[in-house]
Amino acid sequence: MRNSLIVITLMLGAIIALAGCGQPVPTLGAPTVTPTAPPPTPTANIAVATIPDPPAQGQVEIIVIVTDKDGEPINDAVVFVFADHTAMSGMGVTGPATKQGDGRYVFKANFGMSGDWKFTVQVKKPPLDISKQVRLLSK
Repeated sequence: MRNSLIVITLMLGAIIALAGCGQPVPTLGAPTVTPTAPPPTPTANIAVATIPDPPAQGQVEIIVIVTDKDGEPINDAVVFVFADHTAMSGMGVTGPATKQGDGRYVFKANFGMSGDWKFTVQVKKPPLDISKQVRLLSK
């Protein structure tokens, strides 16, 4: 009988111990951490035009107009233009665009040949850092 009482006591102790498993142990003074969403990524609109329009072989002005999501001009950004002729590797032009005011930036390029040109326009003004790809067909 004594052995049965010991076995029952051990089983009851095991059941109580197992019932406590999986339950978080409360701690006093533990900080509560609330996850927060990252801040939204700033956006802007980038429009590209050329003079002459359509562009032609030779001197071309690439006009970049940068506005915020509400259509207001973004001034004092750093605008960089990367241009590559899609059929001729190594026939590229790159450089910074010049600030003109009212969100307008101008990059002057010399198209060494007509054809399909792929542009990447990069706009940086912290925290804004965006780019847009544009394809232009020159005559």
